[in-house]
Amino acid sequence: MSTAAENPGARTHGTPVTAQDRSRARRAVVASSIGNALEWFDVIVYSSFAVVISALFFEPAGSEGGQVLGILLTFGTFGVSYLIRLLGAMVLGSYAD
Repeated sequence: MSTAAENPGARTHGTPVTAQDRSRARRAVVASSIGNALEWFDVIVYSSFAVVISALFFEPAGSEGGQVLGILLTFGTFGVSYLIRLLGAMVLGSYAD
């Protein structure tokens, strides 16, 4: 177990919160809020263009019933990206640790 002398950034019980601690916490909240907003922006844009992406990439030319399949493939492709993120987090997380 490390002591406060070994880890100067560690806080002990009863230590007052400093202005630097508040500033660091505020920056962390702002940074995570920006990241979350960008993530939701990505979801909204992809969902808004799902019909266009489906028509351009997944519907065969001249097919009547390909619209439903195209939409399913479009959202399936988007869903696979979330599975790949989990896989990447496991691989890169174990490497980084």
